[in-house]
Amino acid sequence: MTYEIFSSLKSHIIRWPRHLLMAGGLCLLVACGGGGGGGGAGTSAGASTPPTITLTRSDSGGSVYPGNTAMLLPQFNYGSGTLRWIDSSGTSHTQPVVAGTAMSVNPSQTTTYTLSVTYQDPTTVRSSMLTGTAALTVTVVAPPSLATSLSLAISPSGTVTTGTSIQVTPTFTVPAGLSMTSSNILVNDNTASPIAATSGTPVVHTPTVNTTYKLQVCYTDTRVIPFVSSCESTNGTNTSVQVISGPTKLSTGGLLNVARSDFTTTALQNGLIMVAGGINSAGAVEKTVELYDPANNKWTRTGDMKTARRGHAATLLRDGRVLITGGYDGTAATSALNKAETFDPATGVWTNTTGTLIQARRWHTSTLLGNDKVLIVGGSVSSGSGTVVELFDPATGSFTATASLRIPRQGHTATLLPTGQVLVIGRNNSDATYLSVNSTNYESSRTTEIYSPTGTPAWTDGPVLAYGRDSHTATLLGGSNMLLVTGGYGGTNKAEVLSVTTAPTSLSTWVSAPDMSTSRALHTSTYVSSINKVLVIGGYNATSNMLTSTELFTPDTNTPANSSWSTIGNKELDLARAMHTSTLLNNGNVLVLGTYYTTTGTVSNTTEIWSP
Repeated sequence: MTYEIFSSLKSHIIRWPRHLLMAGGLCLLVACGGGGGGGGAGTSAGASTPPTITLTRSDSGGSVYPGNTAMLLPQFNYGSGTLRWIDSSGTSHTQPVVAGTAMSVNPSQTTTYTLSVTYQDPTTVRSSMLTGTAALTVTVVAPPSLATSLSLAISPSGTVTTGTSIQVTPTFTVPAGLSMTSSNILVNDNTASPIAATSGTPVVHTPTVNTTYKLQVCYTDTRVIPFVSSCESTNGTNTSVQVISGPTKLSTGGLLNVARSDFTTTALQNGLIMVAGGINSAGAVEKTVELYDPANNKWTRTGDMKTARRGHAATLLRDGRVLITGGYDGTAATSALNKAETFDPATGVWTNTTGTLIQARRWHTSTLLGNDKVLIVGGSVSSGSGTVVELFDPATGSFTATASLRIPRQGHTATLLPTGQVLVIGRNNSDATYLSVNSTNYESSRTTEIYSPTGTPAWTDGPVLAYGRDSHTATLLGGSNMLLVTGGYGGTNKAEVLSVTTAPTSLSTWVSAPDMSTSRALHTSTYVSSINKVLVIGGYNATSNMLTSTELFTPDTNTPANSSWSTIGNKELDLARAMHTSTLLNNGNVLVLGTYYTTTGTVSNTTEIWSP
């Protein structure tokens, strides 16, 4: 019994140390945080403080453009890391990260990224997980665009002739944050020879070939790192010119035997062109007459008029003769003539008319009526009333009075209408007269009057012009019953159209046509049936310079306002001319001769020929 008790006690004594060792080992395991080896990002072995957590950029750290890459560098010395953010659509994202390993992100808007690190609480041996964070915002900036601020204007544009200088004006603005490195005008995209450009400062360039101008501005965007350099340009729309050779000159016509101004030109029934009277280079008034033959381009003298004249009127009669009325003979004894004479092309002989003008006059109009009589209207009269209107009867050679104008007119036009009436347009309004039409007062140079020869001849008010005019032109377009009025003093470069299909009245309306390219007065306007256009030649411009240019009017009979003028490629006079004449030849060409007489020696004997 004693032995058994001793044996049991011995067994317990042996086991107690073993239990003590096991308990001590367990205590050591708990104190060491669950066992295992040393530290690292994923363990807290030996740590007594929270992990150090940072989120930085491993790239330059600047702003980025939408969708571009930014490199983020997460750092923490233990625990497990996750990157969190919300994108532009509001969607949340998470991504595990490894400490010390950079990762790329591509934000489309300014985005804040949060690094979350989960770790064991270092202050207790019990399992207790904590989270630490660090945040970083990546700023997103929109790429720059200068498109709305870049503009380039050129003048003139469209089609120009060789030697024309083009004024090119650039305009641009460089926003803050951008550093401009260059600004140039490129000619046909030639970057090797740019033209330096300053916003708002015009530069002048003379192209020799078809040219497109573009504005190019280059800059560096200093808002992002690394800096981004770029260039932006205008697209060249509306900044191109087509360069053509300068206008060709009209063909040279035969030389007049006598240089003259203030003469008359009449197309005869035999195809010849007759020029009568005028003032010569010596300042003397001429009675000489010449005939032009288009077949040989030559002028020959024919019989002289009975009386020297300038500022007279000439009308081709139905029987082929030419009636010459009035004018001025250059003497101090008179300021206007009442004499008239007729020319017979068959004999080359001039014959005084049986009667004389009732009213001596010059710079008047003379219009052949449908009844073969000639209507004499207006002009500068030597005495008496400028409202007196006369009819010449070729059968008797006499002049008789007919209904009078409402107001004296000079610098007017008189057009025979398809209705048989005569429409008188405009006047020199140096007397500042107003005329009442339909109970409204108008500047008299805007008024018109209509002569009706049938029944009891009478004048009635015609439609009022949009612009006052004198020394203008009025041209009836054959086959269209459209009357075109152009230019004149007061009318500048304006054109108006009137439908004369039916008899016009004071209530009829002039329709504005497109403007001519330049102001003109004392110019000519000729309807060329072969091309259905009106040819306008020369004249004085707004600064009283004689012109060499020509223009072609293309009518739109359905919508007159849609008619058009053409100047590009038109032929040009060799000699600037005003107060000249332009006469349509039977071959479709137009004969141009004469100039305005200013001082002795300025009158030319040259003639020119326009051809379609």
